[in-house]
Amino acid sequence: MLTGPALTCLFQVTRTIITALPILWRWNVAKSYPRLMWALASVPLLGMVGLVAFAYEEHPLTQRSRLMFIDEETEHQLSAASYPKIVDKHRHQLLANTHPDHRAVASIASELLKVVGPVCDWKLHVIADDRVVNAFVSPTGNIFVYTGLLRAAGSSDEVAAILAHELAHVISRHGAEKLGFQHIAKLCWDFVHSLVYTVTVNLPMLGDVVGRGVDATKEMITALPYSRMCEKEADTIGMYLMAVGGYNPRAAVEFWDKMDTANADNPDRPYEFLSDHPSHERRAQELRQHLPSALGIFRTRAAIAGKIAAARGAAPTTMEDFNRGLFEVLREHLMPALEDNTANDGELARQTATLAKECFWKGSRKLQGAA
Repeated sequence: MLTGPALTCLFQVTRTIITALPILWRWNVAKSYPRLMWALASVPLLGMVGLVAFAYEEHPLTQRSRLMFIDEETEHQLSAASYPKIVDKHRHQLLANTHPDHRAVASIASELLKVVGPVCDWKLHVIADDRVVNAFVSPTGNIFVYTGLLRAAGSSDEVAAILAHELAHVISRHGAEKLGFQHIAKLCWDFVHSLVYTVTVNLPMLGDVVGRGVDATKEMITALPYSRMCEKEADTIGMYLMAVGGYNPRAAVEFWDKMDTANADNPDRPYEFLSDHPSHERRAQELRQHLPSALGIFRTRAAIAGKIAAARGAAPTTMEDFNRGLFEVLREHLMPALEDNTANDGELARQTATLAKECFWKGSRKLQGAA
C-alpha cells in the first residue's frame, strides 16, 4: 500500500489535472496544443490506475474488493488524537470499574474479545447516559458503551450484538476505508464541478443552481450509500462474531425488530436514503438472511462443552449455508476438530476459542507480523 507523502502527492496531482481539464478544453487548448492536452489527460488516468493499484485489497472476511488509502499507523494516530476529546466530553459520566453496569458490559465484552484476540489494547468505558442507545469502538481499541443501550436491550445477547457490530467495524477497518473512499469521491465531484463551470460559464446563474444541486445530492449518491454498505457488512460479521463468542445471534434480529417498533411513530425518523445507517427494519431483514448459518455456528459452539456428537451433526449442514466466502477459515479449523474422534471436550473447546482469531484476521498484516 502506498502511504504518506507519496500517496498525497499522487492524489493532489491527479485532482489538480482532473479539475483543470474541462477548463483547458473550454479555452481551446486541445486545438492549439493537442499533444499537451493528451499528455495532461493521460496523467489523471495513470494517476487513477496508480491509486487503485496501490490501494486495492480484499476484505479479509468477505473478500469484497475495496480501496484502502489510510494505513493502520495513520488510522491509529487519528484515533489517538480524538480519544482525549471524547474522554473529556464525558468525564463526569464515566462509570467506575466497580459499577454494576460497567461489570455487566465488561463480562459481555470479555467473551467477545476472546474471539477477536489481543489485536488492540482494549479498554472499556461505560458512559452513564440512559438517553443514548449507542456504543462505538475506536481503531485503537477504546470501547465506549452508553447505559442507554443496557436499558434498551432485553438481554446480554442483545448487548453483545451491538458490541460485536462495533468490533466488526474495527476488524474491517471501515473508518479508514470510508476516509479513502471520500478521497476518490472528491476527485469525481471536483471533476463534475469543473465540468459544470465549463459548460455554464456564460450562464452564471444556471451554473450556480446546478452547482448547488450537485452539492446537495453528492452525499446521497456517494458517502451515504457507502456508509450503509459498511454498516450492513458490520452487522453480518458481528452476527457471526457473537455466535462464535457464545451469544445467541437471534438476539441481533430481535434487537433491530424492537428498535423498529419503538421508532415506528417517530416523526423525526429519517428516510433511509438520507441516512448513513440502514433502517432498523432493513437491518433486521438483512440479518435474518444470515440467521440460519449463524445459529448453526452458535449451536455448534455451545455444544462443544458437553455434546460433541450433536456438534458433529450440526456443523456439516450449517457450513454449507455460508456465502461470499465468509468464515472460510472457520470451516477449515472447526470441521477437522469436530470430525476428530480422538479429540476430547477440552481440546475442542481450546480450538474453538482460538479459531476466531485466526479467522477474523486472515490476511491481516498486523497479525502476521506479530505471529
